[in-house]
Amino acid sequence: MQYGPRGILTESEGIPLVCGEPALWAWRYDVSRDDGHGQCRVARDVCGTDPERLGLDDSTFPEKWLFVVANDSVVIHAQPLGLFHNKFPFEVLELEPDGYAMFKRSMLDIVRPMNDVMNWLVNTHFYNTRKALNDMFVVDPSRVVMKDVLSPEPGKIIRLREEMYGQDVRTAITQFRLAT
Repeated sequence: MQYGPRGILTESEGIPLVCGEPALWAWRYDVSRDDGHGQCRVARDVCGTDPERLGLDDSTFPEKWLFVVANDSVVIHAQPLGLFHNKFPFEVLELEPDGYAMFKRSMLDIVRPMNDVMNWLVNTHFYNTRKALNDMFVVDPSRVVMKDVLSPEPGKIIRLREEMYGQDVRTAITQFRLAT
């Protein structure tokens, strides 16, 4: 459970340690992000420990304490967690209880098909927009109806003039082939 070279939460022989002292429980979650631009990384550690042994309080009864740690090394805040239920501040819930299944479906499994469809819709929209913005054509205005070529509507139909009937369409309009 090592969270830094001098971190408040460490582990020795499988036993969680708080400030070098044995802890009864330990749980951590990050409350900020480090984007590499000199920001301080702040984490909230919830630990069950004996506050008297750490010099935090006169209580000899094990309590849950909240430690706010900056950059995995500096404690910037410490207080008793103070929750009446005396449990860690998270819940483990099953979304779909099923007495016959070995494992329950996770939320990721439930929404994955919808997520795949949304990804496909967004990606195809962006690919189509990018293609439409970057397409370039060579057009002979004497052989096609230019009003059709310049129309911004999707599903475009470009009509040929009567003198082009029966001839090769590629001589009237051709898309540039660009290698990327």
